[in-house]
Amino acid sequence: MSNNHFELNATDRSADLQGKGASRRLRKQNLVPAIIYGGGEQPTAISIKINELVKALEFEAFFHTS
Repeated sequence: MSNNHFELNATDRSADLQGKGASRRLRKQNLVPAIIYGGGEQPTAISIKINELVKALEFEAFFHTS
């Protein structure tokens, strides 16, 4: 298995799915709330399925930005 490539599917979260209570509800649905930021762009709130995130952590490329 190659550790050079992985795919991670995320869902954009609307404003009503942000905050402490909304994050708790997402976690109960086995979703991980997250924020993507950097590159001169506005931060974007997303959610990721926990099983997909755990699988992506198996790839060495997950931990590198380049």
